[in-house]
Amino acid sequence: MLSLNLLLNYILLIGIIHLQILQNQLKTLNLTNNSIEMIKEKTFQGLDNLVILYLDSNKIFEIETKSFEGLYQLEELYMMNNFIILLKAKRFNELEKLKKLHLYLCNINEIESDAFQGLNELTELVLSFNMISVIHNGTFSGLKNLKQLDLFLNRIKEIDLNGFKGLLELN
Repeated sequence: MLSLNLLLNYILLIGIIHLQILQNQLKTLNLTNNSIEMIKEKTFQGLDNLVILYLDSNKIFEIETKSFEGLYQLEELYMMNNFIILLKAKRFNELEKLKKLHLYLCNINEIESDAFQGLNELTELVLSFNMISVIHNGTFSGLKNLKQLDLFLNRIKEIDLNGFKGLLELN
């Protein structure tokens, strides 16, 4: 299992061309503690067998549509300690096999409906230590296998009537 650790560097932007050299060999990619500000469309295309991706402690404020296209085997995505103030809809929908998504300490204050659409296999979602104030209808729709939802230490003041609708497997 090939693992690439680029922890504690000064990477600003991840380019498709740079990662395609590794193609189908790479299983784990660690880009923690860099200076990445945005994840552009199709950034990880060609990393078909990547299982674990670490994007912790960067400066990510924007995730473009189809940013994770091509990560067909990804099971774990760690994006803690970033600056994603608005978690937009359909940013993760290509990640059909994703089981763990960690987005704590990301300064998130709003989650659009369908933000987690397509994550049918997700079992663990960590949104702790953010600034989420409202849980809207449809926020967690489609997460039928979710077993752990962590919203610890947010600023939740309002939960819409169907805010947690469909979460049948929570422990």
